[in-house]
Amino acid sequence: MEIRKFIQKEVEPKFNGNEYGKYLAHFITDFRYSKQWKEEIIPFLEGLISKSVNINDWSDNEWGGTICFRNDYVYFVDEAVYKVGNKVMGLFNEDGSQMLNEYYIWLNDTDFIEKNYTQYFKIKTEELKNIGSKWMNYLEKENSR
Repeated sequence: MEIRKFIQKEVEPKFNGNEYGKYLAHFITDFRYSKQWKEEIIPFLEGLISKSVNINDWSDNEWGGTICFRNDYVYFVDEAVYKVGNKVMGLFNEDGSQMLNEYYIWLNDTDFIEKNYTQYFKIKTEELKNIGSKWMNYLEKENSR
């Protein structure tokens, strides 16, 4: 199966008419090695689901937006949300401290984004893991040919 057919079959049905779902397809196809999925991405998603790893935001994406990895959901946020004049709140933990990722960048408050903006795509973390597993299997089959 070619990549386009995989995306049409496994990824695009998740968009539900949301144009920002295209970022899900970009994310999936950005990682083209099954080993990376097996050793890094799938374990990270499983860690989010089990709450054994910290939530994180990734912002150095070719498409320009931010991926907000949360325990229950993953948000693909379009860069339009961050344009000058817009406000994006950061997250705070229980003791009132800012929540930062490993690069000391303030994590986005995804509830605030969801309440105030429409330029995002949201998918359950479990669903993203399932799609990623199918992609990993597809890559393994392609590499074994």
